[in-house]
Amino acid sequence: MPGVSVVLLVSSGAAWESRALTTLNEHPATVLLKRCVDVADLMAAARTGQADVAVVATDLPGLDHGVVDDLLQHGVRVVGVAPDPDLAQPRAARIGVAAVLAADRVAELADLVAALPADPRSEE
Repeated sequence: MPGVSVVLLVSSGAAWESRALTTLNEHPATVLLKRCVDVADLMAAARTGQADVAVVATDLPGLDHGVVDDLLQHGVRVVGVAPDPDLAQPRAARIGVAAVLAADRVAELADLVAALPADPRSEE
């Protein structure tokens, strides 16, 4: 699907999750492939090669540099959502998260996802 970003979402039931699901489902340039339950489920879905972007809660248990690196190796960019992005951004940048969006701005999520490059390996 040219021009469409295929998205995986894992938020562990965060308050912003339902708004994220809505904005991703309604945007013409994003397709929600799967709502994952945890990092293991996210990794299994990413390894299918069908996703372009993973949207994750920045405080997701198990989210670390190794996970983000593995996602990038499978062509999946990582976007974080956080209640306080200023607090989450330094750690997110260290582990390779492409962008961090404030949870109260999650209505902008699909636009952010659609604007990301399709393949993170093209930046290396």
